[in-house]
This record gives sequence, structure tokens and C-alpha cells, in this order.
Amino acid sequence: MGDLITSVQHREGIGTPLGFVGVLFVAMQTLPPMHSAISANLAQKVITHLHDVLLEASLVPAGIAHLERHEINDRLIQARDFDLGVTGPPLRASLPRVADGFVEIGGGVALCCLLFGFRWWAPFLAGFGWLWSHSLLRKSSVHMAWEDPTVVEEMRHVNYAYNLAVRAPAAKEIRMFGLGDWTVDRYFSRRKKMVELLIKARALRKIPITIATVAIVGGNVAVFWALADAASNGSVSLGAVT
Repeated sequence: MGDLITSVQHREGIGTPLGFVGVLFVAMQTLPPMHSAISANLAQKVITHLHDVLLEASLVPAGIAHLERHEINDRLIQARDFDLGVTGPPLRASLPRVADGFVEIGGGVALCCLLFGFRWWAPFLAGFGWLWSHSLLRKSSVHMAWEDPTVVEEMRHVNYAYNLAVRAPAAKEIRMFGLGDWTVDRYFSRRKKMVELLIKARALRKIPITIATVAIVGGNVAVFWALADAASNGSVSLGAVT
């Protein structure tokens, strides 16, 4: 794009840069659907692999004593709820988003490297705040929230209340004694409490989000101000800035 602008400014031939821009435009339109299809296929393979791992972990050890350990049971519940899409989007839906995230990271790194052509400090200033924000906000990610001890413990109670309310043997007994409404209310209150704990675990901390915002905004303002100043005094051409 910069070469095309430079060619137009200098009234030179625009065939080659315009053709290159056209090729890039076509690639931008055709690659995303291919990217989504490949990500979906990869998600199915990963799901199959994870199912095999869970079966092996559950069936290979002799007996069932290992399945009675609460830490293993918690892990199995997390895996089941994740696979069913209860605790978040299933892998077949989330993996394409994960792949898009890696594409954005790769694009960000490439753009930071491109800034070496302007000033040696520009990529460090622009990239530092961006990378630092990932470190500052990692504790608010989804998988970290589901690992929170309070969320894990409440999830165990929610799972028990759910089984008590809907599994045939238990549900029949409690309804026989007129405890159906109590059981449903118990599950509702437990589930609501678990959601509240999850929201609290994922809440963005005030100080980290403030520092991350200042770092990102400050770095970008400094770099773009320097670019605008260089373009205005003519030390950098409009094509190079683009």
C-alpha cells in the first residue's frame, strides 16, 4: 500500500504495486474461510484426543478408588462441563477463536518488527505495553477463574444438587417425600452462587487494568506522535508512514 501511494505521488507506473495490493486483497478474502475450516477440523481431532486421554485416566488404574478422590472428580466434572458447553463455549467453537488470537499475535509481532524501519525504540515502546497487558490481566482469564478454589468447591456442590434433582433414583425418592421444590431451589441457589463466585474470580483488578491501559495508550500515542511529526517535517515519506 505504501508503494502504491508513493507511485501515485510521483506519477510513476502503478501496475506492479496495484497488482500486489490486489493479490493481498484476494488473499484477505479467501484465507479466513480456509482458516476457519482448518481450525474446526483441528478442534475435532483435539476433542477426540482429549476423550481418549480421559478414558485412559479413568479406566487404566485398577479399581475405582481413584475415581473417589475429590481432586480427580473435580477435574472430571470440569472436563465434562467444558465438553458439553456448560462452563463455556465447547472446543469446536472456541478453537477457531484461539487460532484467530494467534494470528493477531503474529500480526502484532510483524508490525512491531516493521517499526524498526522508523526508529529503533518504536517497536519496544509499542510492543511493551501490548505484551505487558497480557501478563497483567492473565489472572482474569477464563481458565484461571475455573481453577479458583472457591469456584471448584462450589461446582462440586452444584453437581451434587443437579444429580439429586434430575437423576431418576434420587429424584423419585425426594419427590415421594414432597421435597421436589426444595431440591430445585437448592440447585438454583447453588448455581447462582457459583456464577457469582466465577464473576468475582474473573473480575478485572482496578490497578492492573489501569496500568495496562496507561502502558498501551502511552506507547501508542508516543509512536504515532513521532510518526506524525516525521511525516509533517518531511523526514519520512507518506508511503513509508503508510
